[in-house]
Amino acid sequence: MTPLLSLIARRKRLLGREEASTPRDILTLPLEAQDPQTGAGLSNTEVKANILTFIAAGHETTANALTWSLFLLSLSKEWQAILADEANTGLSGPVEDYTARLVATKAVIEEAMRLYPPAASMSRQAISPDDLAGKRIRKGTLVIVAQWILHRHRLLWEKPDCFDPRRFLPGSREKIDRFAYLPFGAGPRVCIGASFSIQEAVTILAHIMRSFSFELKKDHVVTPVQRITLRPKGGMPMILRRRDHYPASAQVARLYPGGRAASMS
Repeated sequence: MTPLLSLIARRKRLLGREEASTPRDILTLPLEAQDPQTGAGLSNTEVKANILTFIAAGHETTANALTWSLFLLSLSKEWQAILADEANTGLSGPVEDYTARLVATKAVIEEAMRLYPPAASMSRQAISPDDLAGKRIRKGTLVIVAQWILHRHRLLWEKPDCFDPRRFLPGSREKIDRFAYLPFGAGPRVCIGASFSIQEAVTILAHIMRSFSFELKKDHVVTPVQRITLRPKGGMPMILRRRDHYPASAQVARLYPGGRAASMS
């Protein structure tokens, strides 16, 4: 028996004793899940597959989203200052509230996933005949949706090739069409880890911004490469410098005073 299957067996025994101390975590929840129609639960193999997918896929995609966020921030001293300022005040209180407080940080990550989506394309199989952009799609046809193209489409985005996190700030984020921005997919098979990934990325990026300023290594050429996920060829070498003091600026207040988006012009 593999270590994970052994862990699943131990957790099942613990759940069978109905102890109040049983963790309500990523392992307990799928073990308790039931089909709403049949009442059947997941097999040990299915639970194992879901756990491995959640951990592995979440690690890879979140790491790439952070990498591209740092790259884009290295091109903008202004946004580095905004996020460092926000982290100075926002990294306090319960961790689960970070995303609500670190508004600019979240906007930067969302803009990074627009320009460099960790999953740059996805495929879906037609379950019945359909029409797509004037073309007849037969049942069983594999349809590719390329987020890389969708997120840079000039009919859907203003200045689509520009790094501008303001489009994801409150007051602007709501105007984005649901199907113009698909970093986590959509529909019944939308990424199960979307909320967790955003919370994780926001927390990590804020801690980095509070402690360091950084710039891309001189003469390094950044080249996106699609290898299941979108990653930079040869990595993303950065020169980090520890901040001796937190920036004392009104950048964040000017960006969204009272929690509302404001003009940066």
